[in-house]
Amino acid sequence: MKRRRQAAESQEKGVQAVRLRLADIYGGMISSRLKEDAALPVLAQSIARHGLLQPIVVQENEENGRYMLVCGTRRLAACRLLGMTQIDAVQIPGRKPDAAACFLEDHFTRQTVPFLKEAALLQRAEVAEKCCLPEGEIRRRLAMLKLDEETQNAVMRGNLSLEQAEPLLDAPKSNRVEVAGIIAERNLSAEQARRLVSKSENCAEHGKRRAVRRATEEAQRLCDGLSAQGLHASLSVCAQGQGLCIQILIKNEHLSS
Repeated sequence: MKRRRQAAESQEKGVQAVRLRLADIYGGMISSRLKEDAALPVLAQSIARHGLLQPIVVQENEENGRYMLVCGTRRLAACRLLGMTQIDAVQIPGRKPDAAACFLEDHFTRQTVPFLKEAALLQRAEVAEKCCLPEGEIRRRLAMLKLDEETQNAVMRGNLSLEQAEPLLDAPKSNRVEVAGIIAERNLSAEQARRLVSKSENCAEHGKRRAVRRATEEAQRLCDGLSAQGLHASLSVCAQGQGLCIQILIKNEHLSS
């Protein structure tokens, strides 16, 4: 007997959105791909915070009423790691050949070009001249070499595409590695990555203002402490060049140079 499931409001060409029990899902096209996936806990944390943004893909096994996993091995494993009992899925019709085709399509569309390695080669003028890439594409790749080594390593670890990584050029340097990790863990689109960078810039600016405010408050506490000890201390805050000058002025007849 088939397991109960919540069907979606619409169906198209046999494709159906469903909500399934994790216990009813088995297998996958590559069973051992997660053995050394150190990023799986990070993905699990992301799903815990933001939910599952992309459903897994399954096919129903009519013989036992269970569902074979077609695409989404890491997502399914992360949900199991979280102890979830149900998961959103897309059920596709067909048998093993269809599942294999779907898996390969998912695999190839997720492949990213190692653009940083391309950029390293394109630095050589003779290579750039003979390369069939348009000049604009060459410039895009060379621009990515402006990223510091740590950020470049984060891009490579996350297997980011050029489109995903380009917004990092506009991210605050102190946040680039973290932002690259988020883009990779959530597999954000280029537009989503740009929005994340914009948000990061705003947070960084807010953080700077907060740091200045804390420094001013700390200086005021120090000033109050000096006054409590009989020293006439006052705080002075003024703009100086492109920065801010915070001074504590102490006036006491017992002090001498």
